[in-house]
Amino acid sequence: PGVDVALTPWPETDSQRAAVKKSLSTVLVAQLCVVEDGPNGPEAQVMLQNVAAGHSFPSGAGQDRRE
Repeated sequence: PGVDVALTPWPETDSQRAAVKKSLSTVLVAQLCVVEDGPNGPEAQVMLQNVAAGHSFPSGAGQDRRE
C-alpha cells in the first residue's frame, strides 16, 4: 500500500502526518555525496537505501498505481 494523507482540510490531518513520518523515519538510510571536480563540474549524488521496509516500502498514493 502507498502512503495516503489528506491534502485538504480533514479531521486529524496532523496525527496522520505524524504516523506516516514515524513509520517511514526508520526504514531508509539517506546519503549525500558531493564531488567538486566531476567531469561536468560539481556533482551531487543522493542515495536512498531500504534497510527495514522490505518489499512493503510505499511508492506513492495507492490510487495512482495500476494493478
